[in-house]
This record gives sequence, C-alpha cells and structure tokens, in this order.
Amino acid sequence: MSTRAPRIRRMALALQAALVCSACSMHAVEEHDRPPPMPLPEAFSATGGAQAPERWWTTFSDPGLNALIDRALQRNLDLQQAWARLDQVASLAAQAGALQWPNLQYALGFGATRQTFNFGRLVEISNVQFSAVLQAGYEVDLWGRVGHTSRAAGLDYEATREEVSAAALSIAARVTDLWFQLAEANAQLGLLAEQRKVSTEYTELVELRFAQGLASALDVQQQRGQVAAIDASQPLLQARVELLTHQLNLLLAQAPTTALGAPPVELPDPGPIPATGVPADLLRRRPDLLAQEKRLLAADHRVGVAVAARLPSLSIGGRTGIQATNPDNVGQIFQQPVFGLNVDLVGPIIDGGRRAEEVKRVEAAVRDALAAMKSTLLRAITEVEDALTNERSQRAYLDKLDAQLQLARDTLGEARRRYANGLVDYLPVLSALAAVQQLERTRITAQRNVLAARISLHSALGGSWGDDLEGGDTIRVKKAEKAHDGDAAKTEALP
Repeated sequence: MSTRAPRIRRMALALQAALVCSACSMHAVEEHDRPPPMPLPEAFSATGGAQAPERWWTTFSDPGLNALIDRALQRNLDLQQAWARLDQVASLAAQAGALQWPNLQYALGFGATRQTFNFGRLVEISNVQFSAVLQAGYEVDLWGRVGHTSRAAGLDYEATREEVSAAALSIAARVTDLWFQLAEANAQLGLLAEQRKVSTEYTELVELRFAQGLASALDVQQQRGQVAAIDASQPLLQARVELLTHQLNLLLAQAPTTALGAPPVELPDPGPIPATGVPADLLRRRPDLLAQEKRLLAADHRVGVAVAARLPSLSIGGRTGIQATNPDNVGQIFQQPVFGLNVDLVGPIIDGGRRAEEVKRVEAAVRDALAAMKSTLLRAITEVEDALTNERSQRAYLDKLDAQLQLARDTLGEARRRYANGLVDYLPVLSALAAVQQLERTRITAQRNVLAARISLHSALGGSWGDDLEGGDTIRVKKAEKAHDGDAAKTEALP
C-alpha cells in the first residue's frame, strides 16, 4: 500500500480542522444594539407638535429656493469631491473584501540557456524549457484577521457615505441661509426706496414752510441730511446683494455674476417650532454622528486585525500545469504535467515588540474615535439647544420691536401734528422719523434672524434625506450582515 494515501488523508484532516478554526475570532466586535456613548438628557428644552418633513426647506413654500437647492445638490463641487472620495473608499473596501477569497493566477514561461565547458575539448550544452502553470493560493482566516480587515474597510465606506450626506445637509442649510440673506438685502433696498419717498415728502413740506417763513434753514438742512443718509446706505446694500449672489453661485458651481431667480419680496414666517424629539434621536438622524459611529466600529475591528497578527497564519497553495525541458516535439510538452500542494503555517517568534505595540496603537485609536464621537454628540445637542434659544429670544425681540415701532409711529404722527400747528420746531419730527425708519430696517433683520435660527435648528436635528442622493460613479457596497458565529461579514462590491 502506498504511503502517500495516509499522508494526503492526514493533510486533508488538518485542512478541515483549520477551516473549522477559521470561524474563530480572538476579538469580538458588537455592532448592534450598542448603548449611547455617554449619558444623555431625557429631552430638549423645547419641542413642537408637528414633525417637520425630511426636506425641511419646503416648509418655506418658496419654489425658487427649492430649485436652487436641487441645483446645488447636483452641481456643488465640494459635494462632487465627497462623491469622488466615496468612490475611492468603495474601491478600497472591495479590495479588502477580495482578501477573503482564493486567488488564482497563471504563469507562462520559456527559457533557453547555452553553456560551454572545456574538458580538453569544447563541450556545448543547450537547454530549452517550457512551462504553463496555474497557481492558486488561499489564506485560512484562523483568527479573523482577514474578516476584521474586510469589515473595517466596509465600515470606512459606510462612514464616508454618511459624510457625503452630512455635506449635502450642510449645503442645503447654507443655500437656504444665503437665500434669505439675499431676500433681506433686497427687502432693505425696497424699504429704503419707500423711506426715501417719505423723507422727500417731508423735505418738500419743510421747504414749503421755509418759503412761507414758518421754518428755519436749519430745519431744511436737517431734513435734506436725512435723505442723504438714506442715499448713502443704498450702495452698501447693493454691494451686499451682489456679494450674496456671488456666494450662492459659488455653491452652485457657476460664474459669480450668473443671474439667480428673484428672492421673495417678503421674508416668510417659519411657523411654530417643529418636534425636536429627544437627544438620543440624533444618533440615528445626524449623518456626522453616524459617520463617527462607523469610524469607531472600524477602529474596533482593526484591534481584531492587530491581535490576530500576533498569531500564526495558515496559507494553502497549489499549482498545476505542464513543464518540459528540451522536448523533441510539441506533443511531448503536454506529456509532462506538474502538480504541487503546499500548506504553510507561519507565526512570529521575535519581532522586537512591533506587533504588541500595534495592538496598543489601535486600542488607543479606539479611545480616540470614542472621544471624537462623544464630542460630536455633545456638540450636536448644544447646536440644537443654541438654535432653540436663539429662535426663542429672536421671536421675543421681534415682538418687543413691533411694540416699539408702533410707539415710534405714534410719536411721529403726534410730532408732525404739533409741528403743523406750530407748537414745536422740526427737531422732534426729524428725530421721530429717523427712529421709525431705523426700527423698520431693524425689524427686517430681526425677521431674518428668526429664519436663521430655524435653519440652524433643522440643520442641527439632521435628517436621512441625504441617503437618497446618488452621485458620481460610486461603487455600491453591500451592507455587511453579522455572521452567525460572530465573525465579521464579507463586504462585496456591486457594479
């Protein structure tokens, strides 16, 4: 009986045992039902009754704004860069996933040698070699190193995708804010035109009374100065309109002077505060927090990679094909097959502590990622509270401003009546007119500040609408599913 059969049988049993051991992992990563990284408040300081739609800017009922945001999400160059980065990370994830599969390659060879020896006479020896071989190799994932590597790369992809969504949310908020700043500037210009018309009428009234000897030259000069002050404000507002247009066009990836749609004549009322939910909701609504969580899990998987690197690795390889030396004919080449099988178990003995230090490094990276996630979460909660505080205070300020404006208008009416009856000079009229006009301008800015606070609130609350976006030539990577035995799942690339 040949001794090869028992030897091959023993190799097969060893290989089977190695494949069973490949289901083992020295470092387990729990990806599901993870608790919050830190204690969270039970509720925000304020909340509304109705849930805002995912695309929250539609609540302003402004078709021009909706069109601008759609264009920005399609054209913005920062977002295109984010999509390109996603494509790069997707390719890296696909490469890491490929490590879990056997590799097969071919090798074709031809060589010719000629040697001359002098044994009292010259002897020439020539050799011609041909080979055509298929080579296969596979690393048995004994301790989960390959699986952890693949899953970490898949999580990097998922984190980068969340960062794309975060960039999209930021762009939508930025476009909305600039749009209403532009609306504010245009509203201020319209108000200036109205105020100049009113001030001109007052100037004509004072000039008429001056001609009748009922007013002084000083009254005329002061009122003309009021008109001049209005005229002086106009160039700066026009410049602001142009600068805001430039910034919006930059977000739209087009020339700065490209014409945009006309912003609304009046600033909209954002309505009541939407439902804010609870702080824990931010962990599933904020793309930046989701990205941080993916980065944390990826770092945890890389601990598994570093731990497994300290243990032996098992590789299986084989080759088959044909090989011939100095064949007499072509047929003779195919009559000389070759076959080989090798199983290599390689483990470290002395490495100067390099692998142990790598474990320490990746464990520190996990602590770094955890601290970064806590910081991002705390900042997210603070942003929501800041937005709620700002909107609450701006609304209260706007209410007080309205009351103050009404009193100023009443004062102006009384001062004008008394001036017309010759009971006072023109200074009370001039002061009251200046106060009314300044309060009217301030009120427009206060209205826009309420909108800015609402935009900040929507941005801070996040949303999942960015998940529906598609861009670039992004390679879609399947979401990894947890294996039954706790191993990291495979990450595959889809066309």
